[in-house]
Amino acid sequence: MSNASQSPQALLVTIDVEIAPDRDFDQQRRSLVNLAEALDGVPSTFFVTADAADAFSAELQLVAAKGHEIGCHGLDHSPLDDYATLTMEDALQRLQEAAGRITSSTGSPVRAFRGPRMTTSAGTQSVLRRIGFSSDFSVCAHRGDFLCASRYRKEWFGLKPRPYAPEYGSAFTPLRAGRDNSLLAVPLSGFVLPFLSGSLYILGRTIFKRFASFLTWHARRSHAPIVYLLHSYEFAELSGDEGQRPWHHRLYGVCPLERYTANLDLISFLTGPCRLVPQTASMFVDGYWRTQDGRTQSA
Repeated sequence: MSNASQSPQALLVTIDVEIAPDRDFDQQRRSLVNLAEALDGVPSTFFVTADAADAFSAELQLVAAKGHEIGCHGLDHSPLDDYATLTMEDALQRLQEAAGRITSSTGSPVRAFRGPRMTTSAGTQSVLRRIGFSSDFSVCAHRGDFLCASRYRKEWFGLKPRPYAPEYGSAFTPLRAGRDNSLLAVPLSGFVLPFLSGSLYILGRTIFKRFASFLTWHARRSHAPIVYLLHSYEFAELSGDEGQRPWHHRLYGVCPLERYTANLDLISFLTGPCRLVPQTASMFVDGYWRTQDGRTQSA
């Protein structure tokens, strides 16, 4: 039996934190405190934009104090903050500024990255390596919801769930030759539907738990972690024009409190019946490379 099959399967709970202009601002602030406390004992990764880090500095310091990791989610989640199309020079400028502001506001150095709207590129990954990031969470496994994802990439559909060191010329291709442990791409779990909170709200708790069980089985066969994504703003009331929401958001049909309890119920299911072990991004990445080094030494 391999080391990978003997090791407990990891759960990576990831929370994207940006300022949603159509949501109550104070409730967005409180949702971070609530999540930090509710997930106490479930080490998670909060991918934060620089402007959210500035606005929610005290709350994110509490998040870090609870043992969660602070990652980088770009500068401001604006249309210009698109790491699939930015030049390397622009990506470098934005990522350096974002990392500096996030660290200054939260007191936590950042090693993990997720592009706004899951955007990344080979050039962005080259910049991530250059400035000391250790992981890129901007890719998706077997994802097919092209009508819902605003920056859908066709490469996602064929991408396997197992983490990989990306090729230098392709963000979505595992390195074929040599060894480079400077950056690990960690795909969001999924199979046609992505494993994120929006799918939970549309499918409902019972069906989504069956989906989670299937993904856990599939990921275990692939020696992959389970990566789940939610947004902190989802637990704040709407305060702007509902007509500006993406069409699929209108299918959710549940109040913020119900969304909050549904997510906590799902995470309890994943750590309970599914027997997944929660880890932050950096905990997982460091353990992944230790496992790879152990395989190399025993080969």
